[in-house]
Amino acid sequence: ARTALQHVVYTRQAGGSATIYIEGNIVKTGTVRGNFSNWNRGYQLVLGNERTGDRPWLGTFHLVAIYCRALNGEEVRQNYNAGSE
Repeated sequence: ARTALQHVVYTRQAGGSATIYIEGNIVKTGTVRGNFSNWNRGYQLVLGNERTGDRPWLGTFHLVAIYCRALNGEEVRQNYNAGSE
């Protein structure tokens, strides 16, 4: 972690293959098991805190994007190279 602006991407393929990128470079790969068979449609997406608001996060999001598929390495690097503005 650092205090400067940082580009972080997490991808997960349908088969479970997961990758974490920082500044367009792969820093970790692995497998995350599971599927959406028991997904509760009432779940809410919360970023940077708990839903209850009792664990405040002191960071700043400059951009959050959620895709319906895992980006590949080329797409991650393209987004990183586009910059923050």
